[in-house]
Order: sequence, then structure tokens, then C-alpha cells
Amino acid sequence: QGTDVRTLKIDAEGQMAYLDLMGKRYQNVDLDGRLENQKFQGFLSVRDTQLNANYNGSFDFSVQPFKLNFTSDIRHINLDYLGITKDLNAQLRAELEGDFQFSNLDDFLGEIRMRDVHFSSKNDTLDLAYAHIISSKSEDVQKIDLDIPGYLKGQIQGRYRLSQLPDALMNSVGTTTLMTYEPRAVDPGQSFNFFFEVEQDLFTMFDPRIQVAPGTILDGVVDSNSNSLVAEMSSSEIGFDGFNIYHPLINIDTSKETEQIYIRSDSLLAKSVMLYNVDIHTTPIQDSLLVKTNFELGKEFPMDFDLNLFHTTDEENNLVFGFSPSTIQIDETQWLLNPGNDRNSNRVLVNLKQNFFELQDLLFESDEQKLLLDGYFASNTDYRLHANLDELDLSKIIPKGLLGELQIDGIADGEINVVRTQDEFKPLMEVEIARLALNKYGLGDLTVNGVYNVDQNIFDLEMFLEQEQ
Repeated sequence: QGTDVRTLKIDAEGQMAYLDLMGKRYQNVDLDGRLENQKFQGFLSVRDTQLNANYNGSFDFSVQPFKLNFTSDIRHINLDYLGITKDLNAQLRAELEGDFQFSNLDDFLGEIRMRDVHFSSKNDTLDLAYAHIISSKSEDVQKIDLDIPGYLKGQIQGRYRLSQLPDALMNSVGTTTLMTYEPRAVDPGQSFNFFFEVEQDLFTMFDPRIQVAPGTILDGVVDSNSNSLVAEMSSSEIGFDGFNIYHPLINIDTSKETEQIYIRSDSLLAKSVMLYNVDIHTTPIQDSLLVKTNFELGKEFPMDFDLNLFHTTDEENNLVFGFSPSTIQIDETQWLLNPGNDRNSNRVLVNLKQNFFELQDLLFESDEQKLLLDGYFASNTDYRLHANLDELDLSKIIPKGLLGELQIDGIADGEINVVRTQDEFKPLMEVEIARLALNKYGLGDLTVNGVYNVDQNIFDLEMFLEQEQ
């Protein structure tokens, strides 16, 4: 009687041109069993471009959540079409056993076993011999156990809505550590603990920028009422988009007033720059996040950084990253960053929507030496950089690790300006270096003047060396 599942009654072996099921339409359907009042018992085969699979068992979709008990040979399924994934071009092939109830993620209860799994997406492919997931509930306490031998083991237990887990987790971190974060709406009363152990990286399947090394362990507790997270992560390496941290120990407790996040690492790779012996502490204060970090740059002659930063937003919703008084040790010389603790300078302003960055009067001092930097970047044809050099001792600001066996001495004064507009490019340089010497050999006083020749599209550099007679 018809092809609408709500009224269809069949007790025979037959074929249907299409089947409407859970809001989706599937073509070329064969069945051998009984379908009545939205309950099916028997064998069903679908040969559709989005789903090519057979189903042997029972399927009760007369009420929600639907109840399923079956075995299935999935030859092809488009996970994007089903809404399980989004914009991944994700495809799955597997042998499946299931005994569960389900209408959405939040009411999934039961067990699924998968064998000979082949998963592919626009990022990568993955083959698994076996995967097992169990969702159970006792009174108000729900538990999910995940076991993918050789790849990932995990458990989530407590009071939660499965579809809201990512938002509840982000709320617990973002509310106090991300100044522009707007909490997502989640149901109250959710509290759960979790444990995951990574045996082999699966995350690159969904985002190739992510790296999680085997042996990574994540253990924690989330409370959505207080938006708090207490967690610990240990790993040999984790990374995202060119930023990799090696052998980190990460402790998070957003219920504390101080030191909510503590990170310790042997080394950290920021794009192509390697930092060593990294310590990071964060503390939220009103509308700001205070960050204290120590690290070394370089191996043989390391530069020691002891930085105190704050992160907030201004009235125009720009991200503000500022330096409180900090120190940088270059060989035997200590440099002070923002020694006067001026909150209106020594800052970096970032507007991500407009791709705009501004450097506001970054001041370095050491005794009588001063280096002042400011500028902005709006685009490849709109930027400016200004540097003011005052009594800079080259031997105290150029790290030994950059020079090898070469030694440079001299006192530098002057200015460097680089201005780029849509119509012109004007790098200007006026620098004087008194008592310039290489490897203790005195060369004299050097004057450097540089201008950009627009007509010839070259940088004219004039140097005058004056030696004492």
C-alpha cells in the first residue's frame, strides 16, 4: 500500500523504487521480510548513490528513539549526506553489528561493533580491523565507552547531552581564558568526567593541521554549572597548524583564581622558531588574562626570556596583547622590556576580521641603551615599521649564537623607517655606528644612509667610514 513508510505494509519478497527514511530518500530498495506500522523484520538491501548496504534484523521506527537490532554489510555510505559529518566528503565501508536505540546523538543507548572498517575523507584514509562503542545509562548517569584497538581508548561518564559535549567543554575553558569567547547555550546540570588514551593519531583524518602523538593521555572533569574544567594532559608531542609542543605536561583548573593553566615543555616549535625549556602560567583578572612565560631561544648560546604579558580587548573589540615589565637575557646582558610598566604602550593590537596588526611603542632598555619599535600591518601594500636606536652596543644586542666566531663591536644611533602604501615603497635608514670593530680590529665610525629609488626600483645605500688618523 503506497511507498510512504508510515502506511506501507508488505509481507513478501519485493522491490521498491525508493524509500523515504528519517528525512532522506533512497533509491533501488529490495526487501525480504515484513514491514508493517513502521516496523521492519527481515532483510533489506539499498543500492543508492548515497548508501549501498544491506540490513538483516529488526528496525522499529514507529516511535522515537528508533530501536535497531541487526547485522549489516555497508559497502558504501556518504556520512556527509546522513549529517554525521559536514563538508568532509567522508565515506565509510564496514561490517556492522548493532543493538541500540537512536533518533539523535542525545538518546543513543546500546552497542555498535564494526569490523574491517575503511574510512576516507578529503583529508586522508583510515583502515581499522575493529571498533566498539557502548552507550549505557543508570538512573541519570550516562556512560560511553570507546575502543578502537591500536588507535584510541576512551570513556565519558556523568550527566551530559552528547550533542552538547563540545560546547560544554569549550565553555569551561573559553569563559576565563579567551577574551572574545561567547559562551554557547547548553542545558544546565551537566557534569562529567572523561579519559582518553591515544595509541595512534586519528585526528589528522578530520583536520590535517592537528598532530597528537601515540601515548597521549587526557583526563579531566567538566561542570557546566560553574563552567569549570579540571584536566591534565601528558604527551610526547601535540601540534596544530605549525605550532608543535614536545613532551608537554598540561594542567588545567579553571575553578581556581590563580594559575588556571600551567604548561611545561622541553621544547616548542612556533612555525620555524624553536623554543626550549618552556613554562607558561595563566591567571584571569577581571577582563584580562595574565600570562607569565619563561623560555630559551637558541641552544649553544641561549637567550633567556622571562616575559609577563596581559591579554584583553579594547573598546573597538581589538585583541590587545601587552607586555608588563619583563626581561630578556642576551649572553651577559640583561634587557628590560617596558621597564616603566606603561599599560598604554608596549602592546600589540590585533583585529582578525580586518587582518590588522599594530605594534605600539615596544621599548627595550639596558643601562643607557634603548631600542624603540612601532608600526602596523594592514596589507601587503599598507604597512609601516619604525625603529629608533639609541646608544645600542652591538656586542650586547647581537647574540653570540648568530655570529659564530665573528665579534662585532660598536655603538649604534639612528632611525630606520619602512613605509609601504598603494603607490610607493619608502624604506629610509639613517644610522651611525661609532667605533665599529670586527674581531677587535677597529674600522672607525660608520654612517649608513639608505633611500628607495622609485624610478629605478632599487634601494640606494650610502656608507661612509671615517677612520682616526
